[in-house]
Amino acid sequence: MQVVDHGIPVEVISDMIEVTKEFFDMSVEDKALYYSEDPTKVPRLYTSQGYNQEETRYWRDCLRLVYNGPGDEFTHLYPEKPRSFR
Repeated sequence: MQVVDHGIPVEVISDMIEVTKEFFDMSVEDKALYYSEDPTKVPRLYTSQGYNQEETRYWRDCLRLVYNGPGDEFTHLYPEKPRSFR
C-alpha cells in the first residue's frame, strides 16, 4: 500500500500496516471466517483474481473493506481479530 500527499499522520499509516500484517499472519481458521467468492460481500477475504489467466503466476491474498467515515454502517462487520483491527 502506498498513499502520498494525503495529510494522514505517519503513525496512522504505520498502525494500519501493522494490523494488516497481524491479520494476514493469523491462522487459516481465523481468516476463513471472512473468505468469500461473493464479490459483494463486506468484508471479503479472497485470493488471486485472474490467477489462471496470468502468464507469470502471482499469488495475492486480499481483504476488501468498505469505510464511509465516522458512523459508518460497515465498521461493525470488520474482523474482531486482531483486537486492534477495529
